[in-house]
Amino acid sequence: MKVCPYCEQDDLWRVSIIGVDEDAVMCSECDTVWKHDEEVVYGNGKNFDNFMAAHGKEANWNTIQRKEKVES
Repeated sequence: MKVCPYCEQDDLWRVSIIGVDEDAVMCSECDTVWKHDEEVVYGNGKNFDNFMAAHGKEANWNTIQRKEKVES
């Protein structure tokens, strides 16, 4: 299983976020987010608030839609 490099939990999901044009990978435990084409490693992730701000949006948990669990 793929483990989050920040919190070391295996709760990573491919998600779509309403208002963001591309899918992302998100840790449901610590709320770290990576762009879909970024390597899921320490230093590449952003917390959800900062990720949304980078897309000109406010962080809103209701906009997250889980697609599938990231296994590797």
